[in-house]
Amino acid sequence: MFDPFNLPHLRPPGHDGRTMSLHAFVESHGSALHAAAGLLGGKTAARAVVELSERLAREPRPTRRTRQLAMDVLGVLALVNVHDDTRPEAGRFAMLDPSDPRVEDICLLTDGLLDAVRADVTFDGGGSAMRAA
Repeated sequence: MFDPFNLPHLRPPGHDGRTMSLHAFVESHGSALHAAAGLLGGKTAARAVVELSERLAREPRPTRRTRQLAMDVLGVLALVNVHDDTRPEAGRFAMLDPSDPRVEDICLLTDGLLDAVRADVTFDGGGSAMRAA
């Protein structure tokens, strides 16, 4: 059975150690991003990952909307709104056992997405997106 949280390596075999681009990261880890976003943010967050993946597949350079989607997904994974009781992340996070092995996988996935966002040239030029990361 496929386990999207089984993330022994965030970089594919043969990768030279440099940070992956946003396109490459989402392509390589889309299933895990979808599962993690769904676990922490519900259907809306999972749909954001699908939309992000679809947009990146057709955009050689991410648009402003695509960059915002990446930041939204990163916000869910990084638990930015977990303190806000009006957001689904608060209740979903509260139900997670800190010793659940998925928690460490989500942390690794979050770090990888953050690195990819920071490495993406269009984010670097975007200014506000980089500051938010």
